[in-house]
Amino acid sequence: MAIDLALAGRYEEALRICKKIKSKNMHNALYFNTVGIIYRRMGLLDDARRHSKRAIQIDKSLVAAKMNLANIELENGNIIQAVTLFTEITTEAPRYQEAKANLAMALRSIGDIKESLNTYKKINFQGPWSLKAAFNYSITLIASGSFEEGWKYYEHRWKVSPGKSLRWPFEDEALWKGERSKQVVLWKEQGIGDDIIFLSLVQEVKEMCKTLSVYVDPRLQALCERAMPEINFVKDKEELKN
Repeated sequence: MAIDLALAGRYEEALRICKKIKSKNMHNALYFNTVGIIYRRMGLLDDARRHSKRAIQIDKSLVAAKMNLANIELENGNIIQAVTLFTEITTEAPRYQEAKANLAMALRSIGDIKESLNTYKKINFQGPWSLKAAFNYSITLIASGSFEEGWKYYEHRWKVSPGKSLRWPFEDEALWKGERSKQVVLWKEQGIGDDIIFLSLVQEVKEMCKTLSVYVDPRLQALCERAMPEINFVKDKEELKN
C-alpha cells in the first residue's frame, strides 16, 4: 500500500504507513529502500540518505538502493560523488539503462561533454524514465554543437514537465516544417530574454509565410508592433485564437 501511494505521489500518506510497520521491517532492505525513495521525493535528502545507506548495509546487492543514494547526491549538488556511484552501478548492472542516463547527465554537469555523449549513445531509450533522459541528451548534443540531432531530441521537452502540461490552442493543426506560403503561428516557450533573441529571426520567417502571427510576452507586444507592423503580434492565447 505504501508503494502504491508513493507511485501516486501521495508521499506523506505512504510515509505514515511505513512508520507504522517499521518495527516489523528492521532487517528488510526493501523497506528501507522504499522509505529512502519516499524521503527523496519529499526533498528530505538527509533522511533519504540515511535510509538508503541502511538498505545497502542490509543487502549490498540491492542496486535500487545504490541508485537512490546516487540520485540523492546528484540532487544535493555532490556531482563527483554521484558520478562515482552511478559508475559503480553501471559496472555492476550494465543493463540498468536509467543509471546510464543519470550518469550521462552527471558527467555533463561536471563539464565532461565527450564522455556524457559516449554514455548517452549506449542507452536504449525505452520506458517512462527515457523521456526525461532523451530531453537531457538533447541539451548535451546542443552544447556539443551537434545541432541537427540535438534539436530532434529537444522535441521531447513536450513530453516532460513543464512542457507536458501545456495545452495548445491549435491542437489539430500540423507543425510548420518550413513550407512556403503557409499561415503560420510562432509560439513562445521561453522567458522574455529568449523572446528578444529569437525575435531577430521573425522577419526571415515572415518572408516564407503567407501570414504570420507571433505569440510574445505582453511586455514586448507594443514594441514589436511598432518595429514590425506587417506581422501580427499577440500577447495571450485567446487573442491568438482570434
